[in-house]
Amino acid sequence: MRGRFALAAGAVLLTGAAAALSIAQAPGERRVVFVLDASLSMLVRDRAGGPTRFATALAEVEGTLEGYAGDLRARIVAFGVAGPEDRDIVEWPEEPGFAGRERFVDARKWLARLSEKGGPRGVSRIGAALAAAFAHAPGEVVLYTDGVPVEPPRPGGLREPRDPASEIAGWRDETRDAARRANAGGSARLLIVGVGARLEETREFLRALAADHGGIALVTG
Repeated sequence: MRGRFALAAGAVLLTGAAAALSIAQAPGERRVVFVLDASLSMLVRDRAGGPTRFATALAEVEGTLEGYAGDLRARIVAFGVAGPEDRDIVEWPEEPGFAGRERFVDARKWLARLSEKGGPRGVSRIGAALAAAFAHAPGEVVLYTDGVPVEPPRPGGLREPRDPASEIAGWRDETRDAARRANAGGSARLLIVGVGARLEETREFLRALAADHGGIALVTG
């Protein structure tokens, strides 16, 4: 089964070079929102000639949709896409609710269009994206991100990670607060794949964010 998150019937199986973890779940319908980071930092290639972080995340989502054997109802939220601040979060399907396997081909086409539009160009609003995901009352939310804060363009058109460290810490706190408010009842579990999360403080942030919602993070550099 492809994808670092392989959702086997009755379990969520995380596979990677360093770990293979399984979370027991009750059988039956699974309502999952996949949250995809499309901010500028996801254009990074972590090895020469390798895929971008964004391409890796896309492949993970597609592999999970293709490989899941059980009754999966899915929704996708992408954040950091090009566009005005209030439109940098887009969702599939466009209508409310979740889509079943009969529409997963449409989901893959939607993901392909994201890539065809030039891929990541936006900012890191992880908290707002998770709030959008939790609003659909899923059983689980799966977040694919590098956990790197990217701010709006500076003079000259540059987009850079926030600095100094205190500002990054503030962004992380705001992200966790926004997610906790949106999932105040704790009804949804959050699982995170850290795509290219190299720094230990980034890994700690992603683990803490997942733990806030009863989940875990698989973070690899």
